[in-house]
Amino acid sequence: MPCRDHLVQVAERFEELAQRGVVIAVSFADGWRIDAFRAERDWPMPIVSDPERRLYHAFGIDRLPWWRVWTPGVLARSAVLIARGYRPRRPTEDIYQGGGNVVLDGRGQLVWRRVGRGPDDRPSVETLLDAMKRAQTRSST
Repeated sequence: MPCRDHLVQVAERFEELAQRGVVIAVSFADGWRIDAFRAERDWPMPIVSDPERRLYHAFGIDRLPWWRVWTPGVLARSAVLIARGYRPRRPTEDIYQGGGNVVLDGRGQLVWRRVGRGPDDRPSVETLLDAMKRAQTRSST
């Protein structure tokens, strides 16, 4: 899952990101699913459950149409995984919910927002670090 891959990339550089501000992951999954996900690994950051998707809506992160979810990149990645022996499971969550990243300054004002155009459209950790640096600068002025 691209969203999970993105979370892993963020988690791997959590300490570096946390030096620039508070890092929180938000999921529309129920709390028990989040607990199960966190139990899979030593997870460094908090994950907030937002099953009503209030934060998603507040930041304009909506559900995606099917053609944004089933992109050639996603289909190619799926084919590679299947060729390697991965057995796809029936989705347990809403695969059409879009993802995104937001950075707020110290006053809670939106500094940067990236709404993914599809499941595999996520910013790099470097891009997040740059956005967080701008938020720090803005907060100190």
